[in-house]
Amino acid sequence: SILSAIPSEEQVRNGSNPIRQNITSPQITGPKLQVLKPVHDFGTVQQGDIVRHDFRLSNTGDRPLEVTDVKPSCGCTTAGEWSRSIKPGESGTIPIQLETARFSSSVTKTITVTSNDPAHPQTVLEIKAVIWTPIQLSSPVIVFPALTNAEQVVTRSVNISNQVEAPLEITDLRSEAPAFKPELKVIVPGKEFELRVT
Repeated sequence: SILSAIPSEEQVRNGSNPIRQNITSPQITGPKLQVLKPVHDFGTVQQGDIVRHDFRLSNTGDRPLEVTDVKPSCGCTTAGEWSRSIKPGESGTIPIQLETARFSSSVTKTITVTSNDPAHPQTVLEIKAVIWTPIQLSSPVIVFPALTNAEQVVTRSVNISNQVEAPLEITDLRSEAPAFKPELKVIVPGKEFELRVT
């Protein structure tokens, strides 16, 4: 009844209010992984450089945090020796290394972290960079469609951009396959070119 829910003067005086006793704050149970900055931007780096970053993570739970696996999305990204066990209230690191030799322009990679956090057993980290090269290509690969007519002629092109102050001279064009014929068009002398392949 409504009357039975109202505490008596004696219950209030003794601190045994049944209403107050039924109101409890949620408790944190188990480990909790928290990463302060899950995304790191290296900015502009030169092609061929190896860049590194330490992701900082902390355990805001009330049980030890066990980081069981750190898995990058590709072989160009590797993880060093990370903090495998973190006590409540303490912090650790996950060192990540990115090799840029195979890339040009923008690159983004992810790293999946597996832990015993019951709410989030997997956490995704992200690294990104803009890879600078002295000579920039609009595409490193030229793809030709399958031809059904032997007399059909198809031309594809790639733009070449010089990123340094010294003028660029392209004096020799070669194709390993006799069927392909390269041709160079100068857009801006020493700076911009168009390579056409037929």
